[in-house]
Amino acid sequence: MTKIATRLALSNLLVFLSVLGVFSAAVYLFWQHESCQELEKELSRLADAVIASIDFDESDAGQPDLLTSSLPDEASRSLLNLRLQWFDPQGKLVREKGQLKLSLPFDRQAALQVQSFPHALLLTRPALVDGRLLGYARVAEPLIEADQSTAILASGLALGVAIALCVASLGIFWLVREALCPIQDNMRRLRQFTGDASHELRNPIMAIKSNSSVALKYDRDMRAGDREKFLSILDAANQMEQLTNELLALASAEREEARSAPGKLNLASLVTDVLSELHELAKPDADDVVLSVDLPTQLTAQGNSTELKRLFRNIIENALLYSPRPAKIAIHGSSSATYATVRIEDQGIGISPEDLQRVFDRFWRADRARSRQRGGTGLGLAIAQAIAEKHGGKISVASQPGKGSCFTVCLPS
Repeated sequence: MTKIATRLALSNLLVFLSVLGVFSAAVYLFWQHESCQELEKELSRLADAVIASIDFDESDAGQPDLLTSSLPDEASRSLLNLRLQWFDPQGKLVREKGQLKLSLPFDRQAALQVQSFPHALLLTRPALVDGRLLGYARVAEPLIEADQSTAILASGLALGVAIALCVASLGIFWLVREALCPIQDNMRRLRQFTGDASHELRNPIMAIKSNSSVALKYDRDMRAGDREKFLSILDAANQMEQLTNELLALASAEREEARSAPGKLNLASLVTDVLSELHELAKPDADDVVLSVDLPTQLTAQGNSTELKRLFRNIIENALLYSPRPAKIAIHGSSSATYATVRIEDQGIGISPEDLQRVFDRFWRADRARSRQRGGTGLGLAIAQAIAEKHGGKISVASQPGKGSCFTVCLPS
């Protein structure tokens, strides 16, 4: 449940971060657009002022007074930070004013230009009087202040997103935890019910088995049809007993608290014990199983020996169940600084890609008819996964139909 809560919280955080990102990008782009529009308006007003200052006396050359006149420094200080240029109708520079350096060549066709260094915005406008072209006015304004304002806005937005994300993460984790509390309580009650119901079913199942066995033992006057019925009852009772035992094991594996304190276990010895038990149970079919075991003698893991034995027993039994005879099972082990890994490979029927994600589901079986014949309940791998997760580990599977499967168990070392 902790993993589910973490995934839900991270998913919510991702959605929240996406919304914040889209909002911040929209604000940033809107600010840039409005700033650019405002600068264009300022340059347009300045260009109009330059053209309006032209002396339209025919005897004059028609140059703007704004460029030809000498103004006091305090009056022209703002103009000195700009660049005002006047070009004749042929595009030749006649007059200019201001300290802003321009590196872009004059282009009578380009109304608006952006200069990279120094960063500036340029506007070119023709001066037309009664259809007669007097020349071109080009005005430029530096974008240093606009760039600084944009940088401050971007920093503010980034800081705001970071702070909002930190605050939201605390709120989201709290909300997810509160929302999952009723679900966790229901899951706990369901596990308790499963365990209690399975435990209570044991007595009537044992009564059915014992009565059926007694009836079959003293069958002197029993009809053949009645004997078959009792055999069916006994077989069904055995299946129910196995199912209740598996349900009890699953309920125990899914409990968060361990039944006993975990210790450091030698996985090589543990798996060897499991194989010995299975060899005894497999007689007389044991000769049809070819095992290849390669486990380092110092392969260790932290855990409960009883539960980990069940984990490996279930996986190996599953490999035997779906392997044609002679069954070939290979078990390999390796270790790292933090995990011990055991791989169990078979050459069985394999699992189709569409069924691969359902392997650890409860009561799911790849071949239901064959599983029933061999006594499978569909809970073995679900129990194995629950035990692995309870120990802080995981199980993964890779499979190809017709070639076999490989189950990989990783446990904290």
